[in-house]
Amino acid sequence: MKNIKKVIISIVACSILASTSVFATVDPALLATATASARNTAFMPTSSHRLAMGNAGLGLAGYYDSYLYNPANITKDGFKIVLPSLTLTVNNVYNLLLPESGDDLITIAERLGTDDNAPVDLGVLFLQSIPYGYGEIMTLDTNFGIKTRGLGFDLAVQEKLRSYNGGGDYTTASAISETTVAATLALGFNIPLGKYVSIDLGATGAFNFKAYSVALDANEAINLISSIQNGDDVSTTLMETVPFASGYAIPVTVGANLNLPLGLTVSGVGRNFNGNYNMVGYTNLKSLINNDETIVAFAGEDVLGTDGSTPPQASDSFEVEIPWSFDLGLSFAPKVKGALKPSLAIDFIDCYGLINDAINQSRSPVQLKSDALASLHAGAQISLLNMLEVRAGISQGYKSFGAGLNLILLHLDFAYYWQEYGDVLGQSPSDAFSVKFSILNK
Repeated sequence: MKNIKKVIISIVACSILASTSVFATVDPALLATATASARNTAFMPTSSHRLAMGNAGLGLAGYYDSYLYNPANITKDGFKIVLPSLTLTVNNVYNLLLPESGDDLITIAERLGTDDNAPVDLGVLFLQSIPYGYGEIMTLDTNFGIKTRGLGFDLAVQEKLRSYNGGGDYTTASAISETTVAATLALGFNIPLGKYVSIDLGATGAFNFKAYSVALDANEAINLISSIQNGDDVSTTLMETVPFASGYAIPVTVGANLNLPLGLTVSGVGRNFNGNYNMVGYTNLKSLINNDETIVAFAGEDVLGTDGSTPPQASDSFEVEIPWSFDLGLSFAPKVKGALKPSLAIDFIDCYGLINDAINQSRSPVQLKSDALASLHAGAQISLLNMLEVRAGISQGYKSFGAGLNLILLHLDFAYYWQEYGDVLGQSPSDAFSVKFSILNK
């Protein structure tokens, strides 16, 4: 148990890294202009079954979280509840299991009970696995929710470790810890247009709270993990010297399905309207917890004491712009008799952005061609007796595959996929493995 605790603390310590090559100082005002992907991306929950299908399926129902990606799906499937669902996604799996040098993840795990240096080696391995440019290391999603045929509520907590590597070896690698709490309310209804044709309309409104950190370079992080191993008290360092930014957004997403005969559905989703974040920079985590309006409203003032907690100044406030997007999808899920049930989906993500870039010539022809391929997501699934689901897909030109297992009240989903983090396809791809556990409904 002691070793497990050390491993968890070590991973948390690694999760708050951020390279000084990205942030020149620890001045929280620089959090407003830092080119970190943690600050300029809209929140989306992780869906293992969608990732296995090439992250496609705007018009496919059958899963509790379907309406979180397309609000119009709230009208399908009837009553569903998850208490809770947990999704763990680990990136750079190939580099973790087959490192160029040194021990791999499995070898280090076998040493955890006998070697005190194993947690440090684990942290170094995660740093070594980070590819060039921006990316992700690990994500943990927790969802609690309930939906009916027309109304839904979801509470999501997502912990994400975003990575950055400016080049060279692992000493240039770093990470940014990002926490998002999202409360989403969904409303929708169905309009029959005939015996075989209907329209689903839906909308979601969410209150999203986001916080992300900027802290240590790789060498300092390794020293921090070592101090944890030596039993040193590092709580003061973590609470009083690590700058953070936090803020909120209230995005609105609308969706529509045109349901046609033979199980065909055409879907359109406009997401992230009013999605800009109102952010504040804080000198440390203690200042954030004691002064952030959202946290104080729930936890009260000065819950960690005032020592080392400096209130933010007016100059530390800033806005992060999150653009809205429009997605278009076509799905095919025929209602067939028998043990096997197929479904297919093709989605074009952020069509508006692609068209806008082409009209304004803000991207080169090579970049536009790459963007067009990156917007294409397609996948297929075959369900056997509604117990076993086998999936495969293509996302951004990369293959993905996975499976689902439904065991009455317990549901498992697995996905292995590749994703592009570079400016054009092929520049900085990274693989990932995602596993989801959900209780009551899938």
